[in-house]
Amino acid sequence: MKPILWLLLWLAGQQAVPQKSPFECTEPAVPLRDANGASLGPVCGTITGVVLRAGSNSPIANAQVTLALSSSGSHADGFIRIMADRLGKFTFPPVAPILPPNGYRITSDADGFVSNGPSGVLVNFPGQQKVRNVTVFLGTYPAASGTVRTPDVQPVAAALIRAYRIHYTPIGRRLRIERTTLTNDLGEFRINAIEPADYYVSTSYSERARAAPISGTLLTPNLSNPDSGYVTAYYPAAISSADANAFTVLATGEKSNLNITLKEANRFKVHVHVFGNSTLLLQHFSIALMPAGADLGDVEDYAVKGNGGEDFDIRDVGPGSYTLVAFDKGRILSEAVPVTVDHDLEVKIPVYDPLDIPGVVVDEGGNPIPGKMSARLVRTDPELGQTIRADVESGTFVVPNVGPGAYEVYVDGLPRNAYIKEVRFPVNDNKFGRIRIDPDKPARTMEAATQRWKSDPVIQVVVTTSHAVVEGIVWTGAYTLDGPIVVPGAQVVFEPNRQDATYAVREDRFIMVNADLAGHFRLIGVPPGLYTVFGFVEIPQDLYFDSEFNMRISNFGVLVNVIDNETVKMVNCDRSAVEPHSEQCLLRVPREQSIGVAP
Repeated sequence: MKPILWLLLWLAGQQAVPQKSPFECTEPAVPLRDANGASLGPVCGTITGVVLRAGSNSPIANAQVTLALSSSGSHADGFIRIMADRLGKFTFPPVAPILPPNGYRITSDADGFVSNGPSGVLVNFPGQQKVRNVTVFLGTYPAASGTVRTPDVQPVAAALIRAYRIHYTPIGRRLRIERTTLTNDLGEFRINAIEPADYYVSTSYSERARAAPISGTLLTPNLSNPDSGYVTAYYPAAISSADANAFTVLATGEKSNLNITLKEANRFKVHVHVFGNSTLLLQHFSIALMPAGADLGDVEDYAVKGNGGEDFDIRDVGPGSYTLVAFDKGRILSEAVPVTVDHDLEVKIPVYDPLDIPGVVVDEGGNPIPGKMSARLVRTDPELGQTIRADVESGTFVVPNVGPGAYEVYVDGLPRNAYIKEVRFPVNDNKFGRIRIDPDKPARTMEAATQRWKSDPVIQVVVTTSHAVVEGIVWTGAYTLDGPIVVPGAQVVFEPNRQDATYAVREDRFIMVNADLAGHFRLIGVPPGLYTVFGFVEIPQDLYFDSEFNMRISNFGVLVNVIDNETVKMVNCDRSAVEPHSEQCLLRVPREQSIGVAP
């Protein structure tokens, strides 16, 4: 076959690519042959494999297996996700073969097992190989254990234990309740099957804590009554999360010796009166007293029983910072009211009907952006977290049940190289990408059919594209005769400059990309602006949002000014430079400095 005809047939095979996964491949209708008529073999590559339990040959049935480009990150080209069979075996659709050092990255998830993402298993097709067999190992979740004792070192039975997973955000740490359990008669507790991550753990011992429902737990009737008990304590002996010690649970084993000592502390009463001009006052609603850093996704866990009607008494509250909210079936009905408890308090909370807010995602010409995306409103309160989601279809969405407060507006799943240029809404905090909902603003209308309030103005998210390119190398700081020693598969993070108040707390201006086997990364479509760029051997999800962590590793960062239609090349691996500069290779952050807040 003539070379030109062979090329045309090869291109025809490469062009048959599903839109969601641009690296999928289709064999040409006519098999390719050389000039002598001999078969040239398949054009596409095949990746098969099996998912096994780490340290054994036991298969993991029905595991999810994902294939993505090895350099994919916030600006990924797509992915293929399939499910392994009952024997843990899987086969991906045909893919375009990629030569080393680039390739595909395979990650897997299964219930009860630790995901091997984001680093995963790198697969490519050296030489003329077209078939690759892969084994993916997943470890089981680790555990955390400890004891609870009184100030005089006596064990505490049936104390409520809560493990809070730390979710890092640019505006602070959010605490989500991951697991709940009770201590045994020796004051010991064990939290099984928790994901590797950073945590706080607390204990509560009181009648109110005893009433908290715990699935699968039945208390013996002769258990002593805790009465007023003790105020909530955080590991190791703090009465607020701000003074507690965070710890890191690693995939390699159990985190033990989380020993908590209860403390004698002043206790106070908080009386809450709820009022307002709302139809919801005629319905059932609750209030919650939430500790600093809590997330409204856990609001039911902090619910307070009322006196009947519109008054609530919360007794035996320890000193510290809290937030009071009124809610109904997870819908937030009031502003988040911060309270500092250091004496008995009387607090009034006005309640309001929640609001549905429509929105559009458009380009700079006002045209709706096609495709499926997801909109997010993220509460900006530093003491209280909340995320409200809505599907975006053909550029339109409606965010339901929005309570009073300020919110950052995000859109996930934007087209490649696209980013949010502007968020338009008549009520805002005069900060980029942020809107505000007040009791009387924006204007709203009660929809007769649904009996729900809907905002008259629309959130308009204006999207544009960037053509800026940043590429570079992540290295160890050492050389061989062949040149710098690179970090294969390094995780590269772009962080918006903390001095730039416009974007410093915007999640979507933190961008992550993986380097290839040669330690090289290339990111296309970076939004213009100042960034500090880091290279990690490994970093847990979202830890790079944390300001305390960033201060710890600040000397590894390189400041880069990204300008549209320009390319930044960070390829100068020279340790003799007095000050880091934008052309300098990224010196990797050692793994032991970035695997968690307190490993």
